[in-house]
Amino acid sequence: CEGIIGNSSPNDVMRSHINKLCYEEDGEIKNLAGYTPKNHVYEISRLDLDILQMGILMESNAFTAAKRLYQTGYNSLAEGSSPLNSLQMLVKSSGGAGVPQCDALKNYLLKDDYADDFILNILDGRGVFEKANKDQRAEAAMRAAQGMISFMAIIGKLCVAVSQCQKGLGEESVKSWDEAVALFVGSIEGSSRGGTTAGDGTFIYALAKESAYVFGTVEGSKDASSNEKLILSMQDGQSFLASKICTQALSTITDEVLELLPIPMIQGILYYAVENEALDAGSSSHELATAYVLSESIKPLISAVNTTSAETVTSQLFFDPETKPVLNGADAVFEAIAFSLPGLKIKCNDVGAYKSRGVCSNNGNDNGDEGDDGTGEYEVISPHPETPSSLSNGLYTTTTYVQDRANIAIDLKDITDALNSGSYDLARILYQKGENSNIYNDKGIRIGERSIASFSVQDSNKMVNE
Repeated sequence: CEGIIGNSSPNDVMRSHINKLCYEEDGEIKNLAGYTPKNHVYEISRLDLDILQMGILMESNAFTAAKRLYQTGYNSLAEGSSPLNSLQMLVKSSGGAGVPQCDALKNYLLKDDYADDFILNILDGRGVFEKANKDQRAEAAMRAAQGMISFMAIIGKLCVAVSQCQKGLGEESVKSWDEAVALFVGSIEGSSRGGTTAGDGTFIYALAKESAYVFGTVEGSKDASSNEKLILSMQDGQSFLASKICTQALSTITDEVLELLPIPMIQGILYYAVENEALDAGSSSHELATAYVLSESIKPLISAVNTTSAETVTSQLFFDPETKPVLNGADAVFEAIAFSLPGLKIKCNDVGAYKSRGVCSNNGNDNGDEGDDGTGEYEVISPHPETPSSLSNGLYTTTTYVQDRANIAIDLKDITDALNSGSYDLARILYQKGENSNIYNDKGIRIGERSIASFSVQDSNKMVNE
């Protein structure tokens, strides 16, 4: 923008156009697809243009230029010492120190620079991408930035906002929150509710719209249902921070954002599982890369609640052009996702259905009434008793399904996090009522959750009676 103004001596009309495209004039703060920020965050939202241009460069065989753009940036002016924001910067700077729930998520997502290494392997054509063609690598890079990087950056910024709030840094916390929304929506979507109708955005907001049309989860505004809910939640979270209600802002992340933000990636996994199961070994389709990247983007979340489901999704969508994709069929992927949704606290109806295949318990068809409990949700059904469970990151694999019992360990971890953050009431509730370990009746239908308290009370009485 500075180059155009400085080198071409534009007249007043042209200067006005340039200002509208490049700057927030007269202190005006631009909305983000209906969200109203309190800070100037338009520059960081322009990182979506870096994703777009990185894909174009890779499709043109300009891999070195694409890598340089990823590492140093091009379209987003930074504050401070660095001249530009970059996509790699987002991976390196995601944070949330001092907020136990956020630190745990950050450590899992950022383990051993996984995301950065993953992107660099795509850009350099290394690892599993050594056999990928030009289009597959371009698609993989864009989807990794859209899913993996964007997701991590959003959660990182939201967590930093809560941490700043807890330290009494009110204005800074609101700005970090606004930046998270900028990285969710991007600049391409514009300011109006529902974003652009052109469908050329590159952040998760755009992925949600792309998926919603095929899964039947579109709102009257033509926006994805998850986007509509997220924008409202983000606006509420901003208000909590402005009022210095840090606990409510954190609850917005854990109880709302994390239940909505993964939905478009889950829909993408399911969509490409169906599309790719018809492909043969040796296919050059870029959709093979898309499926794999989206599965890797959501894998940490699924692994945290159901390692067996995570391993199923990974094995079926693994990128290897020389082997037949989705070898066990798309139904295996749908079933794995269905089993993980309760742990993720995602409603199956929010995911929707594709080609009459869904993840609700009435055999994947959520158009009928069978299994509906009257709330618009369907009963959670346990996996078959002979379904193996992978425990402790694959250290031991059972021959029967015990993941529901193993998940009591997640309660213990959540209780520890709550105690460390001073949330004693939450710790007591988790101890007494439980949250992550489902109890199923003899028909395999979930009827409640077991708790650590039940071990010390009910099981002690049972041992005495026996």
